[in-house]
Amino acid sequence: MNSKHLEQIQDLLKDVPFQECLVIIANLMIQLGLENISTEEPVNSNNILNVLLEDKQKHGETISNATALQGLNILLWLNNFESTNIELL
Repeated sequence: MNSKHLEQIQDLLKDVPFQECLVIIANLMIQLGLENISTEEPVNSNNILNVLLEDKQKHGETISNATALQGLNILLWLNNFESTNIELL
């Protein structure tokens, strides 16, 4: 990633509160990870964990499932420790 892209992202998020930035980044991580995972069913908030764990079991840890799982981990952390109502975007 070049610094120009990073600066553009920072400019887009500069007026967004920190916690909301984390939600955006976490959802982006999930979406980017899921783009490279073949699923038998549409992914939603009810089945995302099972889909990701099944992919990890079938293919081992990949950059795609690891990225999506880390995004999900951020959302779960925010939900547990910040008392927010987080949903997948």
